Amino acid sequence: LRARRPMVLVLFASNGGTARGYAARLASLLEESTKVVLHDVASCLDDVGGLQIDRDIHGSSAVLFLTASYGNGQPPSDALAFIKELTRKRWDLTGIPCGVLGFGNSQ
Repeated sequence: LRARRPMVLVLFASNGGTARGYAARLASLLEESTKVVLHDVASCLDDVGGLQIDRDIHGSSAVLFLTASYGNGQPPSDALAFIKELTRKRWDLTGIPCGVLGFGNSQ
């Protein structure tokens, strides 16, 4: 029998597509050794996406956030609702290893 592979949740927020591209590449690399679930945070808060991410966070061995920024470090506009829910502690990340990779701009 094949051993159960750990699940890694990769969440991304991207205005121009850079973070989306890196998230997809990371997911592709991780799939060699883990089960990977990839979500755009813009779709995480609708009725279906919200329920899916709740399940995925609680089933994850690790959560990785990849996000673009603009201006003086502001998040992408489609990530604002997700950030609000995260700071309201909608999801309990206690005990789940998390990583954040931010992509700034050169302006």
